[in-house]
Amino acid sequence: MPSEIALTYLEGQVGLRRFGDVWARWKGDTAANMAEAALHVLGVPATAEAILATIGASWTSLKRVNAVLSKDCRFVRASRSTWGLRAWGIPEYVSIAHAIGERIDAHGGNANVNEVMGELRARYPDITESSIRAYIGTLEFITKGGMVRRRTKADDWPPVPPLNTIRGAFRNGANEIRIAVSVTSQLLRGSGQTVHPAVATAVGVSPGEQRTFSSPHGEVTLYWKLASTTGANLGSLRAHAVAVGRR
Repeated sequence: MPSEIALTYLEGQVGLRRFGDVWARWKGDTAANMAEAALHVLGVPATAEAILATIGASWTSLKRVNAVLSKDCRFVRASRSTWGLRAWGIPEYVSIAHAIGERIDAHGGNANVNEVMGELRARYPDITESSIRAYIGTLEFITKGGMVRRRTKADDWPPVPPLNTIRGAFRNGANEIRIAVSVTSQLLRGSGQTVHPAVATAVGVSPGEQRTFSSPHGEVTLYWKLASTTGANLGSLRAHAVAVGRR
């Protein structure tokens, strides 16, 4: 990492800051401006930690750097953990599933699984092989004979077991379904909860859909993303747990 040699301010506190042999335009009034200067110095996409180390921890915090990288249009995600400047014209990394879809499209719509994995690992070394395999196995894609393609409307959904075979889920009359949910520290922090596909199907939520339910303690949304590695999910149940005294 280049070491800081000198710091000079010009009128309006916009000037040059020297990092080793590199000078960068410097306006140290916001984390976004400092992150932009740091990336100019580094010259390649970098993690938020590397960007902060270049700026200097006395100037800002990792939390603030992460926030501006995500929100400021000057920055673009280059991989799962690195960021670059949008002005560099680098392709934007969206998600593992999105990257898989791009490689499938590049191969004409049907690609060899091993080739897709090799290409993604070469382009995004901070993505693990296990993560790529997990997302290839989601409902977003169809894999057969070592080849993978995008799902189409003509493809059937995998079979879902009956609701009465799912532990902790049962019907209470014709219009009510109950599920047992453990109150954990994660639930009390507001984290979402995984829901068995049979439960989602029973309440009318198919893959790629969502439905919001109302209660005296607030709304809860059940959603089932095609690219989810965990299946269907419920939004936060924290308010409901607090309402019954489970703090």
